[in-house]
Amino acid sequence: MKRAFCCVAFLVALLSSCNNDDGPGPTPGDTAPPARVVDLTVQSAIGSVVTLSWTAPGDDGAHGQASRYDLRYSRTSLAGAGWGAATVVGTLPPPRSAGEADSVTIADLADGVWNFALKAADEVPNWSAMSNAVSATVVDTIPPGSVTDLAMFSSSFTSVRLSWTAPGNDGAIGRASEYDLRYARTPITEGTWEDAVRVDGLPRPAPSGQLRFFPITGLEPATDYFFALRSADGVPNWSALSNVLSRSTLSISISRLTFSTQRFGVSWCSPNWSPDGQTIVTCADWSGQNHPQLYLVPAGGGESVRLTHDEYPFHSYYPCWSPDGTQIAFVSEHSFNGDEIYVMGAFPDAVPFQVTHLGIRNLHDCAWSPDGTRIAFTTLVGDSPDDLTIKIYVVPSTGGAARPVVGADPGDEPAWSPGGSQIAFTSNRSGNYEIYVVPAEGGEPVRLTDDPAYDSSPAWSPDGSQIAFSSDRAGNGDIWLMSSDGGNPTQITSDPADEGTPSWSPVDARIAFVRWTSSYIGDIWILSGQEATGQ
Repeated sequence: MKRAFCCVAFLVALLSSCNNDDGPGPTPGDTAPPARVVDLTVQSAIGSVVTLSWTAPGDDGAHGQASRYDLRYSRTSLAGAGWGAATVVGTLPPPRSAGEADSVTIADLADGVWNFALKAADEVPNWSAMSNAVSATVVDTIPPGSVTDLAMFSSSFTSVRLSWTAPGNDGAIGRASEYDLRYARTPITEGTWEDAVRVDGLPRPAPSGQLRFFPITGLEPATDYFFALRSADGVPNWSALSNVLSRSTLSISISRLTFSTQRFGVSWCSPNWSPDGQTIVTCADWSGQNHPQLYLVPAGGGESVRLTHDEYPFHSYYPCWSPDGTQIAFVSEHSFNGDEIYVMGAFPDAVPFQVTHLGIRNLHDCAWSPDGTRIAFTTLVGDSPDDLTIKIYVVPSTGGAARPVVGADPGDEPAWSPGGSQIAFTSNRSGNYEIYVVPAEGGEPVRLTDDPAYDSSPAWSPDGSQIAFSSDRAGNGDIWLMSSDGGNPTQITSDPADEGTPSWSPVDARIAFVRWTSSYIGDIWILSGQEATGQ
């Protein structure tokens, strides 16, 4: 009986303890910060680089391992409000275990006296008090390292694209502040450096070790050039001359691709390259019935393949390839209801599907976005024949609502940049036909050409650094090149016959265009090239 009473008493006491709201609660949270660092030291100050060291604190005081550091520097004191105004050092290594040595190197410091201090935090974070402050005097006399791998990545008729590895601020450490890239037709040496042509528009140097690319445009075709580079830090201390690169622009070779015998021939639209550069899709009236249809033409020459067989008088024209090369978009009048955008497989007699349902006349042009999601086209819109405006629209490539490209009104002949961020187009908004670019999502257009001549039909180079276009500024229609910002316009064809509607191969320097004979027959010709000297 006594044993049973004891068990019951124990259970009652246990239950009472479990329901006692005044009993002990959970373990209090971590409120102890890491210990304050007291031995921050300047290990070295060489050029623009300062190296600091200190003993790692713990998680709680001097025990455990802290989670992170906050290291700052300033021209003035870091005490009090100075801490918040100081420059924070970017990526820092995680703290070591308490008592071990930690260090960090800070590069790209300007000349003068700099003050440094740090704090440590645990995972909460609880922050330590600011460490002892130290100062270092920076006197930067060390230039960036000399570039040794300047090379030509690619070349065109009037441009070269160079590559190099970015140097540092001091030798290979840090980040340089500026470049000086020059070229000349004679060898570049220390003695002839000042006579070489300086290239404008160079970007700020990247961090040391990164590969950089930059195009130089406005060069002469089939010409030998020498290139060299220097870099500087913020002082500036200038590096020694890089390796001197000797390369040539491409010589121009022009060959005829199609041989039309009927009036118009391929006059109805510009040639358009397949993504692999092997085939050109075009429209042609090779029946002599004013009845253009779509054809695939081998870029290296050979028998053309007819894609569409519309019944007269319906037409198919303005074709363009999808980025993956499996489909072709085009404009067609498959009925008397108007012109529409269609998409078909890139093979003969593929069944097309209709993308637009606008039911209007005068829909033309076709340009597929590099990401494959949209197709740009042009049409005339207005309430009356006296109030018509040429507008550029984009429509989803799978069909849907078309929307105007804001800023491209009026505009014609849209051409997507290789990255898809811009659309080049032709417009007479200034009273004369010029070439503009506008953000693909809409915005303020930028005028690229400014000449009394008729400039039209922009076509981007594969790297986006140049634009080919048609112009009669030399007296009749020719093919010209300019940089993508409108600079350095250069004539590259000069045949007495009119030439226009260029199309740049996506994989190399070839440019397809149309040349019209005196009998108004248009045919496709190909600009291609090779290095002039084989250097």
